[in-house]
Amino acid sequence: REFRHRRYSGQARTRAIVDALRDLYGSSDEEPDGGQGTCGADATVALAGGGHVTEQCHPGAKPAALCAPVQHRPNLPDMEAVLGDEPPKGMPRDPHEGRVRAFPHVDGNFPSLVYVPVRGTPAVDACAKALCASLVARGEVHRVEVHDLHISLSRPFSLQRAQLWPFRCALEKALKRSRAFTLAASGAHVFESETRARYFAVLGLHPLPGEEGQAAALLDTIDGVMRTFQQPTFYVERKLHCSVAWSLDSLRIPGQAVADLAR
Repeated sequence: REFRHRRYSGQARTRAIVDALRDLYGSSDEEPDGGQGTCGADATVALAGGGHVTEQCHPGAKPAALCAPVQHRPNLPDMEAVLGDEPPKGMPRDPHEGRVRAFPHVDGNFPSLVYVPVRGTPAVDACAKALCASLVARGEVHRVEVHDLHISLSRPFSLQRAQLWPFRCALEKALKRSRAFTLAASGAHVFESETRARYFAVLGLHPLPGEEGQAAALLDTIDGVMRTFQQPTFYVERKLHCSVAWSLDSLRIPGQAVADLAR
């Protein structure tokens, strides 16, 4: 072919070949003619500095690979066409319900928390319902679902993907030395988030007499792992609790309700 009779630099030769193939088989922006290649057509490609390259593709004269149909990748649909202007039925416009992050999100980081899940027994459910019913609030109150009830043993923090498994392994290894203890409810309270963006109605919890040391040792152990991974340790005031409701506005629990819940 004419490529043999002309001398081109490596870059110019590559560009000429690519341009010739594009002219023969079309670019990704062109619609194929019935899904077939352009066999049987002449392609002329102008070269910088003058001259041209002419390639002919006669039926049956080229290998099958060159005369195969051109596969065009379809364009991705617009996001609006897929999602529409309205959120799916049943999904709130603001799935976060006005909540703000305790720290800014960074791509590649995973928000994390060390916690103990609370089993939703009838007694726990009844106590949570009674506390929610007693709340005095200016704004909307959101009850925490029973399956989401938990006792936090750390502050919220974030880990990179490569740290997830090492952190879990380190935590499991450290907790093997911990001793079991029992927590009992110790009344109802209202706590503020560190950013003062949310208010929580919580059931206070405390270890049974004689088991305070086991609870403190557990938190010390978790704090040690957090320091190893350069993460924040637990709050200075170690008030174990279980949040049952939250609001963006201030909450108040009447004194009589506190007394009733304590009983």
